Amino acid sequence: IVGRSREVTQLQDAFMRVRGVEASDRTFLSREGCSPEVIVLHGQSGTGKTKLVEAALRKFASDNNGYFVEGKFNQYTMAGEAFSALTAAFSDLCDLVVSTRDPKDLDNLQQELSRELGSEAQTLTLLIPNLQYLLPELSNKLRGDDEAMPGGGQQAYARSK
Repeated sequence: IVGRSREVTQLQDAFMRVRGVEASDRTFLSREGCSPEVIVLHGQSGTGKTKLVEAALRKFASDNNGYFVEGKFNQYTMAGEAFSALTAAFSDLCDLVVSTRDPKDLDNLQQELSRELGSEAQTLTLLIPNLQYLLPELSNKLRGDDEAMPGGGQQAYARSK
C-alpha cells in the first residue's frame, strides 16, 4: 500500500502486542504482557480501509502463527444487526481454528472452551453459530435433542445453517 507504511506498521505492532511479543525487538513477553486490543477503522467509503488491513495483516498473521479474521459492518445492508461485524469475525475464527488445529490441540481447546463458557455456551452459539464446531457436546444437542435448548435444538441448528 503506497504511502501507508506507518499505518501498516501500527497494525502489525498491535498484532504482535496481542500475541505477547514486544514489537521493537520481537521478544516474547509473559502471558501477563499480552493485552487485548480492538482496532476500529473509520472513514469515508472507498478510502482503502479494507485494503489497508488486508495488506497489513492477512499474510503477516499467518506468517506469525496467528489468525486473520475480519468483520465488516455495512450500515445500509445490515440495518438492525448491530453486532453483525463481530459475529462474522468470530464465525470466521471458529472456522479457521477447526480447519488449522492439530486434532489433539483441538480436543484440548474444546475442553477448555466448554469449561470456561459453561452455561453461556448455548447463548453464544445462538449468536455465533460456528462456535458449535468448537463445542462438540453442544453441537450434538443442536442437531437433534429438542429438549437441550430453549426454543428447540432443531430450530437453533437450522438457524446455524
